[in-house]
Amino acid sequence: MDLSDAGFDYSLLSAFRTRLVEQQVETLLLDRLLEVCKQRGWLKEGGKQRTDSTHVLARVRSLSNLECVGETLRAVLDDLAGLVPDWLVKQVSPDWFERYSHRVENYRLPKSESQRTALAQQIGADGLQVLAALERPDAPVEGKALDSVQILRQVWKQYYEVSGGQAKWRAGPCKEEGEGVIRSPYDPEAQTGKKRETTWLGYKVHLTETCGEPVEPMRPHLIVQVQTTVAPVPDAEMTIPIQEHLEQAQLKPEEHIVDTGYVDALVAGQKLEARNQAGRSHDAGQ
Repeated sequence: MDLSDAGFDYSLLSAFRTRLVEQQVETLLLDRLLEVCKQRGWLKEGGKQRTDSTHVLARVRSLSNLECVGETLRAVLDDLAGLVPDWLVKQVSPDWFERYSHRVENYRLPKSESQRTALAQQIGADGLQVLAALERPDAPVEGKALDSVQILRQVWKQYYEVSGGQAKWRAGPCKEEGEGVIRSPYDPEAQTGKKRETTWLGYKVHLTETCGEPVEPMRPHLIVQVQTTVAPVPDAEMTIPIQEHLEQAQLKPEEHIVDTGYVDALVAGQKLEARNQAGRSHDAGQ
């Protein structure tokens, strides 16, 4: 059936992709394709391959600090309203409807810095009130288990200094080592990346393909490996993992072409030494 056929709905592909991600078999189709190409002689180990990365945009908008905390709390309230409405009504006051019934956007926010800070403090206090209510013994278990509640805890940790039951607004987001700053509660894994002149919110994908003049006419250029990371991960950190995966798949090239972003002598040396050390330890154990 052609993709433009009236009987084909685009949501079928979206649902299929979602199932692949949920089952953590994202490479299932690519692996099967490469297997068939090997069987038919179109793909062999050796030759030339090249790797480059490009940006993947998250399907969310990068929010300002104040927008982020406001939308994070609003997302929790929406989820709780749908799940445990009777319990939620007892936890909030009528003025919450005015603050959180509409999407939090910059053009709706106060213009003066003092008013914006006051609003941030109010949102912080409201968020702590919700979290405290969810920690009580009589709080609904299904409410405590919501993903949006866990995101609320993390966002408040980044944007507020909590002490003595009070939330003090920070001048800027704070994160622990290894964590990325959450810019939207609707895709907490999306982070800000920069490559040359391009800055984006989302992820980064590394594509490796065969290249060069084919030795045989029937050997097409093929994508042989795909790696997706959060946006800030430097290309150089992916060079060895990509090469190791190609070796495991018996697709190791004779020549691997990359740009300077993938070359880091210090990182490569450290990882190579760790790999060699692991090999020596394994040999000694045997």
